[in-house]
Amino acid sequence: MLGGGIPAWDSMLVTGPAGSGKSALASQFVAAGLGVGEPAVIAVFEEHPKEFLAHAKNLGPDLEQWRTRGCWR
Repeated sequence: MLGGGIPAWDSMLVTGPAGSGKSALASQFVAAGLGVGEPAVIAVFEEHPKEFLAHAKNLGPDLEQWRTRGCWR
């Protein structure tokens, strides 16, 4: 669908109703990038960061492991 991915240095806004998979998509995308040494930014406006990390862990990737490795603060 994306024809090979999002072009380097582009931004993407993912929108949709609650439960549509936005957080799951974002968590998988960020984890995949971190896994190959790419930087990532997660902007969370409706959850505390710790709540987001716990939610992401339930969806699949454990993003907390990257924080404890010093990949973000």
